[in-house]
Formats: sequence, C-alpha cells, structure tokens
Amino acid sequence: PNTVFTNRGDILFSDPINGAFPNGITTRLDTANSTVVFSNRNFGLTKTLQGTSETGASDSITTNVQIGEAVSYVVAVTVPEGTVTNLAVTDILPPGLGYVLNSATVNVSTLNGTLPDLSEVPGGTGVAPGGSNVTFTFSGATVVTPDNDVNNNVFNLYLTAVVRDTNTTTGVSGNTSFLTNRAAVTYLGNPRPAVTSGAVVVRAITPQV
Repeated sequence: PNTVFTNRGDILFSDPINGAFPNGITTRLDTANSTVVFSNRNFGLTKTLQGTSETGASDSITTNVQIGEAVSYVVAVTVPEGTVTNLAVTDILPPGLGYVLNSATVNVSTLNGTLPDLSEVPGGTGVAPGGSNVTFTFSGATVVTPDNDVNNNVFNLYLTAVVRDTNTTTGVSGNTSFLTNRAAVTYLGNPRPAVTSGAVVVRAITPQV
C-alpha cells in the first residue's frame, strides 16, 4: 500500500511509408511517448475523543478536561487489502497529556483478516510523562483479505491518556490550554511518509465548585 507507480510507453521509431521512399519524398520519422502515474490504495486513519472519566453533573464534560482527568480515544485504522509487515501506529501527544501505559486495546470485529499481537513503546506501568509519543507495533504480517469491500478493512485501537499538571497546562479563564493530539500509521518498508490523522483537541479548565 501507499505506493506510487509510473508507467511510460515510448514509440522509438515510426515510418509512415511502407517500403522504399519514392523519388523526391523526404523521410518522415516520428517518435512519441505517454506516461501514466497511479497508486494503490492508501491507509485511512481517524482519531476521535471517546469520552472522559469525569461524567457527573458538576464535572467537566464534552471536550473540557481538568488536571488528573482520564481522556479516552479511539483510533480507527483502515488497512488496504493485501499484506503489510510490522504495522505501526504512533500516538502523538502534547506535553499536557500522558499516555496510561498498557491501556491500549484492539477491536478487530470490522477487519476481514489477521492482525498480529500488539506491543507498545514505551512500556511499563503508570502514566508516561506528558508529551511522550507512544508507538504501537503489530510485529509480523498484517493480512487483509482481498474481497473488494472497503467496509471490512478496519480495526480500532482504544487508548487512554491523563491530563498532566505541567507548567504549560493551565485552566485559568482567558488563558486556558488547548491540548492537540494526532495519530500516525506506517509499516516496515513504507516508501512514502506516514499517514496522519486529523487533530483532536481538548481544553483544560479549572474545577468548578
């Protein structure tokens, strides 16, 4: 996937007259070429906010978050039909968000194929420092069965981050922090840049008493 192909055809010699040229007729030799550029299907990637840990009537809701609040995301990865090796999804987090280590889970109910086991870097337990990107690697062959149905080429990656107390995270009215994050997907031997999702933004606010 994610490969561009260039196909060119050339006419190196052409003669409009069959046989010997009559007297006084100038030889006319023509050349021509044509190039077609095409690519196979690329990855699709979306990242969305799934919810937060504070859901009470007096808590922050929607995209408003407080320090210490857990924020859950879902990354939907569409893999082109065929086989890729060592598929890798990177969660790109800002300084105000720290990934909850080993919180990632995968749902393959909409994937017609096989997905290797997941490993993540960094590993361990607890919460990673704010702004630490996390890479989820599916080591080995990811296989999507060729059936020309784009609706069954998707798996979902669920993960959780915590709003960290940093000197760049403030919920003071008029100076609130907007925490922007994305995800990216690639694979071993990818000839082109990784595919990046759109931005997902949450806003830090102060608790309301």
